[in-house]
Amino acid sequence: MAKALANELRTTDQANSGNFKFDNVEKFNKEKYLAQIETRTNLSKESQLKHKIAGSFEAAIAYQILTSCSFGPAVRTRFFVKLLKNIALTKCDRSKILQAVQDVYGYEIQELQVTPFEQLKTVSQKQINEEEYLLNLSKQRGSNSTWYKV
Repeated sequence: MAKALANELRTTDQANSGNFKFDNVEKFNKEKYLAQIETRTNLSKESQLKHKIAGSFEAAIAYQILTSCSFGPAVRTRFFVKLLKNIALTKCDRSKILQAVQDVYGYEIQELQVTPFEQLKTVSQKQINEEEYLLNLSKQRGSNSTWYKV
């Protein structure tokens, strides 16, 4: 223990202080992002919606929603949201988002249309599919076919 204390770079006042905390960089970045959203002076409807969402949810959930969703247009009684990441939105989350949408876009919006996240195929899977297609095509053509020889 003496060796650990001898290598301590802080004074005893700093080490024993109740205000001393290890930095949580991820939490700090999330709160900084949400503070930027809440203090923007942009008056567009999308900015107003993001401001409402940042204020309606806990910091971690608001950050996850704002960084994982793309807010689309309002069409008649629907508002479109596309998920950019694979996240799960509960019914409660959806109803809070719908309430924020109604506050910004008007109460004629009655439905939130959430488009789920679609993971793109990797290049290797596409190549495999192309090879299977060409193999099946060559099976359909006879060995006497011009396409088979090419």
